[in-house]
Amino acid sequence: MSLRIPLLLSALLVAAPVFAADVTRGPAVQNVDQDSAVIGVRLDAPCDVQVHFGPPDQLTQTASSAAATQHFVTLGSLQPATRYAYEVEACGADTGLGGSFTTAPKDGARHVHFAAVGDFGTGDSRQRQVADALAAAHPEFWLTLGDDAYESGSESDFDQRFFAPMKPLLANVPVFPSPGNHEYITNKAQPYLDAFQLPTNNPAGSERYYSFDWGAVHVVSLDSMCLMGTSSSDCTAAAQKAWLEQDLAASHAPWKVVSFHHPVYSSGEHGSTPAMQALMPVFEAGGVDLVLTGHDHDYERTRPMKGGVPVPEGTPGAVTYLVVGTGGAGAYDFSGTPSWVAAQHTGILGYLDVTVEGGTLTGKLVTVDGQTPDVFTLKKALPPPTLQLLTEPQEGPAPLTVHFTATSDVGDAAIAWDFGDGATATGSTVEHTFQSAGQYTVKATATSGDQTATASTTVTVRSGNGTTPPPPDGGIPRPGEDTGDSSGSDTRPAPGNAPPPDDAGQEAAAGCTALPSPVSAVAGLSLLALTLLSRRRCRQP
Repeated sequence: MSLRIPLLLSALLVAAPVFAADVTRGPAVQNVDQDSAVIGVRLDAPCDVQVHFGPPDQLTQTASSAAATQHFVTLGSLQPATRYAYEVEACGADTGLGGSFTTAPKDGARHVHFAAVGDFGTGDSRQRQVADALAAAHPEFWLTLGDDAYESGSESDFDQRFFAPMKPLLANVPVFPSPGNHEYITNKAQPYLDAFQLPTNNPAGSERYYSFDWGAVHVVSLDSMCLMGTSSSDCTAAAQKAWLEQDLAASHAPWKVVSFHHPVYSSGEHGSTPAMQALMPVFEAGGVDLVLTGHDHDYERTRPMKGGVPVPEGTPGAVTYLVVGTGGAGAYDFSGTPSWVAAQHTGILGYLDVTVEGGTLTGKLVTVDGQTPDVFTLKKALPPPTLQLLTEPQEGPAPLTVHFTATSDVGDAAIAWDFGDGATATGSTVEHTFQSAGQYTVKATATSGDQTATASTTVTVRSGNGTTPPPPDGGIPRPGEDTGDSSGSDTRPAPGNAPPPDDAGQEAAAGCTALPSPVSAVAGLSLLALTLLSRRRCRQP
């Protein structure tokens, strides 16, 4: 008996194999938008992966990927401008790996922070310093400007010179890359394409070039090798240029940024790139503000350029071009200082930090020791936002609980409410209970920077016997008072339907005529409220 038990246990252990796999890449956060994100993970053996995610300390949701070595796990049903944490499980075991990230803000949000750098894929301590400094800045996303994995962009190059040294950054800050000439050395950048899951919003369905919106910023990532003539099955220069023209024309974002590898303007070792200069009319016509490139291992910024010459700041159609090849590769010297140069720096390690605050874009060259040798600003007048209100219900007996929603085309505008009964609240969606009968003018104010917009609506609360106390002025709305349903509904009887007999008799006895009813309130930053009346009033014949 004592002999058979160990033998049985041994047999069970042999019959139940234990699967395990090590994570060789990632996790890497990528392709993030308002309601989803992708977590990239590569294993050294085929296995399933689960990602547990949610608000920090509440990882109650799970997304899965079937057995494989390369995984791109999509986290769905996310909320805009929200911080999420995640943990990775492989082969049913906790890997101890995870991170956190923030989703893209609502459309039109005018507060955006991102970073960019190129020519960093060395795998050495210089690259790690840049990656650590960039991660410490906590941008919402970052752009690679090519030459992400020296020397040839192979699978092993990406393992050792991209994913390993950039690991903390990749786990916590969404990356949107562009390929460089070194990535193209291996099978026209196929290992680069295999490393990411990127947007495919072009007719070819290609990940080589794409665009995305992040609040008020429209970002375009191009494949400059393709534009210079290195065609592939999913990219030709003509097709990419045609798509670029259409993409820029279709975007109404206040700010437009384009990133790729080969510089339009450079006085570094490689110099300017004629094939990319051919796109300058496209950039100017498409309203591009900033073009970010690499290739030369230095930092260089032009003055605002239009038609190939420097122009004053604020000139419509002017574009500022930068080279940010300061990610860790050996530094290059400048050949001179042309008239278009605004700033030149070489022999430094750092990245470009960009913040957008409404109509001001600020760029900073930030070194690994926290210095800012170049700071520049671009300014523009932005159109005023709008504000619309939705109220449900519009009227009812006391106590009446009403749900209010304010919608602005500036996604991160701060909304403040005054309910007309002494109570206030903040937020785009709020709820308030009116305890007493009466007519209440509810006002919402949207604030973005130093700009505000207002809109108002009226809530009617009846007493228990169904009557509504008249407003203080005896029933005549004050000039400019909005008493309409902010959702735009009209509560009058349909045309041809007479009012109830009592009401009709009262109107006839008073010798009055009912006036038309209105639409909802819409307000802009001009502070000119479009308000019409939503209840009847009488005038003497």
